[in-house]
Amino acid sequence: MWWLIGSWRGSVAQNFFYEAWRPFNDSVLVNFKIEIKNGDTSISESGALYFKGKELIYGNRSVSWKLARLTENEIVLKNDSLMYSNTIIWLYNGNNHWLAILENPESTVYYDLEKIPWLDKKIDEFIRDIIQRKSN
Repeated sequence: MWWLIGSWRGSVAQNFFYEAWRPFNDSVLVNFKIEIKNGDTSISESGALYFKGKELIYGNRSVSWKLARLTENEIVLKNDSLMYSNTIIWLYNGNNHWLAILENPESTVYYDLEKIPWLDKKIDEFIRDIIQRKSN
C-alpha cells in the first residue's frame, strides 16, 4: 500500500482533481483532497486507510469500504450496501501512475492518477500547520 504515499493528479473526462496520501503512523494512511482554483490551493482531510481490529478499512466518518484483496500493486475494497462505488480497485503500474476503478451495479468509472511531486511541499506545510496548531 505504501506506493500510495505522495501527491497525485487524477483525470476523468478531461477534468483534473488532486489528492495526496501521507502516513499518520504505521497503520494509518491519510488521504487529502486538494482543490486548486485561480492559483489558490485548499487542502482538507478526505479519509484514510486504517486498521480496525484485523480488518483494513478505507473511508471517513460517513462511509467505508473493507479490504477484499491486497497484492503488491493492487488494492480492492468493497461495500455492497452502497448504491455507488460498491467496489473500489486501485492498480499501481510501477511508473508513478495508478488507476482507480469505481464499480457499481449500473456503471464503472476509471480515474488515471499521476504522481506530481511539485504538490508535496504544499501538503507537507498543511500537515505541519495542523501539528503546530494542535501542540499550542
